Amino acid sequence: MQNYELMYIISGNIPDKETQPVREKVNKLIQKNKGAVKKENILGRRQLAYLIKKQRYGFYVVINFNLQPEDVYKLESDIKLVEEVIRYLITLAEVSAFKKKKEIVKKPKKKIKIKKEVKKKPKIKEEKPEETVIKKVKEKPKKEEKLEEKKRMKELDKKLEEILHKDEESNK
Repeated sequence: MQNYELMYIISGNIPDKETQPVREKVNKLIQKNKGAVKKENILGRRQLAYLIKKQRYGFYVVINFNLQPEDVYKLESDIKLVEEVIRYLITLAEVSAFKKKKEIVKKPKKKIKIKKEVKKKPKIKEEKPEETVIKKVKEKPKKEEKLEEKKRMKELDKKLEEILHKDEESNK
């Protein structure tokens, strides 16, 4: 069996006093799936970071329990069927900080030598006057093309207006 942690949020529409049956229902689901509840921590009613199912508040509960890894999926599918639970998350429970310290093996410190590499700055080539002239010549056609495009657009607008006026006159 592995240690798991289940955090779930009960709908904010349910009053705090009436959350007890929902918590019992979730505990029974854990037991039904051959699990054992170790600890239940009630965090109470809190504001949600964002709306969940059009609700701003929820009642938070955290449960630590033991369960076989293959039974976790069954538990998740059972929790999905509880309508009062609007969100849940099952994770592997962390080992306490005390146990972690015992498991950590101290390794001897090694001296690390850091080699500094000096990169040479690339030389900036100065532009030749011929290149700048070529660039300026290339920019001019772009301006001319823009002007020609504007002229074409104006002509199209005029033609559209003429067509629209003809249609209006023929409809009268």
